[in-house]
Amino acid sequence: MKKILFFLTLLVSSLVSLPSFAQAASNSITVSGSRFTYDLLRQWIQDFNEENPDAVIQIVPRETPFAEQANLVINAHNLDTVEIREGYEYIKLGRYVILPIANEQNTLARLYKNKPIRQKELKELYFDPFQEEVESSEIKRVKKQSIQLYTRQRIACANTAFAAYYGFKAKDIKGRPIAGEDKHLLYAIAKDTSGVTYSIPSIFYDLQTRKLKKGISILKTESLANAVATEKLDLSNLDSLTTYLEKNVTSADFPVTYFHISLKKDVPENSIERKFLHYILTKGQTRLHQFGFLNPEEPVRAQSIQLISF
Repeated sequence: MKKILFFLTLLVSSLVSLPSFAQAASNSITVSGSRFTYDLLRQWIQDFNEENPDAVIQIVPRETPFAEQANLVINAHNLDTVEIREGYEYIKLGRYVILPIANEQNTLARLYKNKPIRQKELKELYFDPFQEEVESSEIKRVKKQSIQLYTRQRIACANTAFAAYYGFKAKDIKGRPIAGEDKHLLYAIAKDTSGVTYSIPSIFYDLQTRKLKKGISILKTESLANAVATEKLDLSNLDSLTTYLEKNVTSADFPVTYFHISLKKDVPENSIERKFLHYILTKGQTRLHQFGFLNPEEPVRAQSIQLISF
């Protein structure tokens, strides 16, 4: 009899505890995707938790076994048709730019310190094959000298977006392949005075001081060089760059790309996922500039809010 009572007690206890487990599960989210957005994402999670202390939101890096089961996945390039999964919404959260950068001591950085580098020259420098004739022989001359281009070994969001803007694939980017994340390209050129690469402001600016990281030079495109000369754009300062870009993004002659997050269409209304995304698209937008990102265009933001409305 005592054994029967013991097992009945266990059964009742387990039944009583079920709702708490269900509640915990309904308040849990895992997020995966593009690593260079993680600092911004961590800030969004922290801010959201201040208003929703019961929410449990974890970042799961793409390379880990649990990434496949993530509730939300961030991508930072325009998806091909084959990459779009049936049954998902793709919600645009913000934009970012990709700029050509170099170690400030190398020949290329010195050559273009006081003049712009044109798109034809950028294509000649970064891509292979490239058939279009470059009028100036300067890039060809410099390439014969000690210039080392670095690119990511793995095809990822940033190199895909960078190459697509110029009409190429990520595999067409020339240079020495570097394993790891986008930030490792910066480490490579910081150590190599001949180093040249492409990168994202949140990586090559110091987010605390708002200044360019030591030893890094932006290769000014024609629009940036013109803004430096006529609009007092200070490329050494992240806030100056983001303020300029928000007002002049349509005239940018370099990649400006949305990053978005995928959400299953059948996620219930009033779910923690939808609440979190709604927070990002409303209160969370104030964090974009802090981390070197740009706001979504207002019609795009309004459409994104509609997609996740609860």
